[in-house]
Amino acid sequence: MKNNVYSLLALMIAGLSAQGVVAGEIDRVRFRMHDAKGIGFNFNDPKCKSSHAGHICHVGVKPQAVDFRDGKTGVFENSIREKKLAGASKAEIQKLTKGTLASHKVQLETGKWYEMTIVIRGDELSAWIDGKPAGKLKSAGIDHEVKQNLAFAVSGRADVDDLRIWSLSSK
Repeated sequence: MKNNVYSLLALMIAGLSAQGVVAGEIDRVRFRMHDAKGIGFNFNDPKCKSSHAGHICHVGVKPQAVDFRDGKTGVFENSIREKKLAGASKAEIQKLTKGTLASHKVQLETGKWYEMTIVIRGDELSAWIDGKPAGKLKSAGIDHEVKQNLAFAVSGRADVDDLRIWSLSSK
């Protein structure tokens, strides 16, 4: 499946109940970046009204870093987003979003296929690339009960293949 400039492909998570994933989930996907702009994996709940467009959490991959974001209580939380749009300083937004973002250095090549595993359990979002830890974030908004869809965000060019999703048992 190919994604081109500024495309956003939203996929409803197949096989899950209308309530979405409650205990957690594992997502495994193969991806290849063709440029330094990378690819994002966004977990959303369109019914969540406390964050812009239902953004819950995100893992962004670029050749030099893997970024983790709690969108629900961070940059997409409605009051924070409104302040940012109204021209709040970068320092003010950083203070308001403290603890909702994490960035981890990696060395990835463009044009090469990688397999990424993303695990969401409670308030923790973790990722592995080719079986090696790529980082994690622990933040309250990640523990949102419903993550009803997964969207790929690509501002450059990337390929995605072999998407698999498992729901984790609450036991």
